[in-house]
Amino acid sequence: MTASNPSGGAAADVGNTDIGMYPAGRRTGLMSSLSDRLATQEEASLIVALRRELAKDLAAAPQFPELIGDIRLLRTLRAMDHDVGNAAKAFRRHLLIRRHYNIDEKRQQLAREWGGRLWELSGADLPNGNIICRYIPETIIFSVGKSGDPVSLSCWGKSRPAEMIREVSDWDQRFLEYFIYQFEAKAMLLDEASRAQNRLVHFLCVFDLHNWNFMGNSDRIWARFCTETTGPVGETYHDFNRYFFAIRVTHMAKLAYKMMKPYFPKKVTDKVFIFGDDFANDDELHCALDKNAISALSAGCLSASTCRREGRATIRPRGSFELRVEVPHGSALRWSFGTECSEWHGCSLGASTDIIFSLSRCSARVGDAEHSTYVHGWGPQLVEGHRVQGSIDQFDGNQDSSCMVMLRWSNGNSWITSRALHYRVEVTRPIVDLPIEVVPTKRSSSGACTMILLATLACSVAAALGRVALHDPSVANTPVPVQPAPSALASLHVNQDG
Repeated sequence: MTASNPSGGAAADVGNTDIGMYPAGRRTGLMSSLSDRLATQEEASLIVALRRELAKDLAAAPQFPELIGDIRLLRTLRAMDHDVGNAAKAFRRHLLIRRHYNIDEKRQQLAREWGGRLWELSGADLPNGNIICRYIPETIIFSVGKSGDPVSLSCWGKSRPAEMIREVSDWDQRFLEYFIYQFEAKAMLLDEASRAQNRLVHFLCVFDLHNWNFMGNSDRIWARFCTETTGPVGETYHDFNRYFFAIRVTHMAKLAYKMMKPYFPKKVTDKVFIFGDDFANDDELHCALDKNAISALSAGCLSASTCRREGRATIRPRGSFELRVEVPHGSALRWSFGTECSEWHGCSLGASTDIIFSLSRCSARVGDAEHSTYVHGWGPQLVEGHRVQGSIDQFDGNQDSSCMVMLRWSNGNSWITSRALHYRVEVTRPIVDLPIEVVPTKRSSSGACTMILLATLACSVAAALGRVALHDPSVANTPVPVQPAPSALASLHVNQDG
């Protein structure tokens, strides 16, 4: 039996060998959850074994590529330390959660409304998001890391869960729905980005702890809800995050984390980085985030510093493909694309990949292309489409509002052959060079509060990893509620295997 290797090669024949019986530490060619490499040859063999173990489950599951594809199975394998048996249990657990919360229908709604535009998705765009983000501000796509990973931002110091609980009716059901939609959107985005970039894309998570304190930003009911309800759901989305950066952490909290660090699993601590008020000067953060993102963090911005659009499209003979992006005044606009011809796309092998490309200002309304005006120097031009790159380092637009720019690829010169287009477009807001100032962070007078803060951060990371050596129950023994009522949800709990 063979399987397709996501990294491009064919998987080896594993015959009747039960690879999952052998400890991962005794095998070579296995990547950790820190790696962005697609499946190695040995991991491809493990995917074959996992597919064999999950044959009935995968056949009955909805055929969404981000759910049953090799990339998703690879994430589960790495999260479970390449143990096929535990990976199968963890995957079945996720399928059980999907059925219980009717997640498939939510995924379909996301695909209809945001297919091809997931890089633009904000928390406020999700169901109940406009309410949730007023109390718990976060940015799903704050920026793009240097390697191409999406960067998320959570502002713990601005969170007001106690007020949300008091003021919002059915807050728990509203937040749970918002939470599930967000994770499904992340699953779709990571799968699309991994295929487009030919690497295993993860989220880089930034936590801003400016003015965080236990009395103002925490709540007992909220903590229990996260532990018993949302945590067990989020844990079934394995290996979504590569690094966790906590910024504006107090000196006391950094010392507390140093004391607690030996008690957490290495796979947790390898992903966590703690920075103080002078985080903008730290070389480790600059390795992952670009100058524009760090500048936006220094300014306390919640809006995304870099927006990205990437995807694929098939352009039929005499047809065209248009992409509209919003570009603020002074921003940098960069694009890269390539075109291919193959029998799969209905055109002959060896045919020309030339395509007509143009850049124009236009209305935000679809169908208004005839009213657009070409950006100076970027009128229609025939380009050889194997690999094309271009940029406008400083876009001269409307200072009061953003300008809508249309990128257009036309296959108008072809009567017979189609073009397979793959593209990437980035808009980077202007960098504001801020003086590096150490702003005093509000400190709690209690050492216990500091310990709780760091324990919360580490446990959040641990839950996101999906497999934490803080408890020792098996996935198979984790109870699943039979009714979506809050009382039944309380039976769910954080466990080692996610």
